[in-house]
Parts: sequence; structure tokens; C-alpha cells
Amino acid sequence: MWRWLFSFAAALSLLLCVATIALWLRSHRIVDEIHYASHDESNLARFESGIWSGRGTLMWFRCAPGPANSNYTPTTPLGPSYRWHEPWEAGDVRSKIRHGGVLRVGFGHWRDPIAADFDPTQIVALPHYLFVFIFAVLPAARMITLRRERRRRRAGLCPSCGYDLRGTPDRCPECGTVPASA
Repeated sequence: MWRWLFSFAAALSLLLCVATIALWLRSHRIVDEIHYASHDESNLARFESGIWSGRGTLMWFRCAPGPANSNYTPTTPLGPSYRWHEPWEAGDVRSKIRHGGVLRVGFGHWRDPIAADFDPTQIVALPHYLFVFIFAVLPAARMITLRRERRRRRAGLCPSCGYDLRGTPDRCPECGTVPASA
């Protein structure tokens, strides 16, 4: 049961790794934005959050613009929305993170407690390669496990513990595992 679950998780992780690599490559040509906007219960304030993918970085943002009757003009409709466009210009959010926060090797954080139209705004930036590495851990572990089992099986060893099975090929006397060839 655990082996099947580990294999399933590794396959799913590999799929996510490949999808993240594709998104990473796409992010250098096109910026993807997923937004969610809503009003509070009194309909006086608008809240927005979302994810941007562009120039090798995933950015999560959250902002709470001032009252609905302020100078703020929403650029996204209420509810979930998706849009894509060409890479950002010099005055983009990424440059704001670079100058107002920390952006080293793709990592960044920016918080503007008193922005002109937003109150407060928070942006967290993480590089795509971080997610590629995270999603590659389980498939790599599974590949190592498969190679170890195959090498042990070829050498006549128990696939679980590595005990020499030449004397007792039907069952491992060390751990009790029955080899697949038996």
C-alpha cells in the first residue's frame, strides 16, 4: 500500500515539476495573472488577491484598496479572473519589489502599509526554480529506490534489506520479504 502511494505521489510530483518548468519557460515571454476580487459585507471596500507569473518569478499579492468611493478604479472584475499580457515594463511590480523590498535570486517581499490607493499591499515573490526543485524531490527519491531494488535483485540480494539470498532464495531470513522472482 505504501509503495503504491509513494509511486502515485512521485508521479503526481513529476507532473507538477514538468508543468512548473513549462510555466517557467512561458513566464519569460508572457505574464499570466490570476486574480480574485471581492467586496466586504458593507460593500465599502474591495479586496484583491492573486498570483502573477512572469520573468521567472511567481508573485503572490494581497491588497485591500480603500473605500469603494475612493480614487481607486478596479482593473479586474469581481470574482475570479485570468488574463495574460506581454512582460512588464520598467515601472512594474517586480521593480518595486527590487527597490522597496528584497529581490535576491528570485526571492522577494514587499509591503507598503500606506500606498496611494491601497491599504495595505503585500507582495511575496518566489522563483519558479524553487518549485521545480521541490516537485523534483519525490520523483528523484523514487528513481533512487527503483535503481537500488533493481541492483539488489540482479545481485541476488533482498530488495528490501539487501541480505544475500543465494542460500535461501524463497524468503529473506533477515526481514521475511518474499522476492518477486520466487
